[in-house]
Amino acid sequence: KAGLSSKDLAPWEYVIKTEGKDIYIYGRDYPAPLKNKSLHRFLYYTSGSLKGCCTFAEKFLNTRFVAPELNSDQEYDGVRTLPCNKITVPENFTMRRKPRFLLSGDNGGVLYTVANNFMTGTGNRFDVHYIDKVIPVAKYAKTHPEYFVERDGKRSALGNHLCISNPEVQELIYKEMLSKLDQGAGAVELAQTDGFTPCLCAGCKAFGVPGNDYGEKIWILHRSLAERLMTDRPGKKVVIICYPPNFTPPKTFDSFPANTIIELCTYSEKVFSDWKKIKVPGGFLVYIYNWGNYHITGYTPKCPPSFIAKQVNTFLSNGVK
Repeated sequence: KAGLSSKDLAPWEYVIKTEGKDIYIYGRDYPAPLKNKSLHRFLYYTSGSLKGCCTFAEKFLNTRFVAPELNSDQEYDGVRTLPCNKITVPENFTMRRKPRFLLSGDNGGVLYTVANNFMTGTGNRFDVHYIDKVIPVAKYAKTHPEYFVERDGKRSALGNHLCISNPEVQELIYKEMLSKLDQGAGAVELAQTDGFTPCLCAGCKAFGVPGNDYGEKIWILHRSLAERLMTDRPGKKVVIICYPPNFTPPKTFDSFPANTIIELCTYSEKVFSDWKKIKVPGGFLVYIYNWGNYHITGYTPKCPPSFIAKQVNTFLSNGVK
């Protein structure tokens, strides 16, 4: 009846608005897009209206969403509403906000998580070091030893490192990408096994670029998979990790397909400067290592608020989403 709608709002965007004596809180909401998956109560959902309610509670009801603790329902709520003598909302008030970043992760219960901006987007959840989950040792080591790295002339499944030149390995990775997207995911991640160990077979030595530049070989492989996906699943996204051995930008090409986002695991000004030579249509995602060195007592700050402020501005000015 008021003529207000959320249809033009971005995911997680919300509006708080007063008209006369009425208060309206509304936002852009999405159901969980993933199918055939056991979903957590809230992690895969987008609820701008809930974010608007949390913001309203903070600004006008003296509510705080603090470090979470278990409530009587065994949920991490972390919500405390402090004494408030009077609730006052200005006349002709409008607040419209949307997040500058989407953050992935479960950081307590639904209210704590949403209020503190851990917003996962429209079903995007990333499996870091994804490739070793696609070809598990338990399933393939005995029947297909050729899927795993060659060391000293013998195949070894130790550590779940893969023979990246093997066409069947590449096809298994690609089929799993399609499967994730067809379940409703908006994006999939390509990331080599952690602690990457190269395959020393003749095929891998010749793959992509001759020799031992396995970082470049990884870039070439992952870019080729993203290119295939452009045709097979238009509109879907691919996240490619920039992590050892491919921790520097590619050297044999200077652009990625339109569906590609690069995940940076180091993100200094120099790193962003190096990436300016490469066209990345989807922008950047960062894996944040802000815990720093572990201090003796375990309680002292790992990095001060000024560090966080500088980091956020660096991200905003360099296309991190």
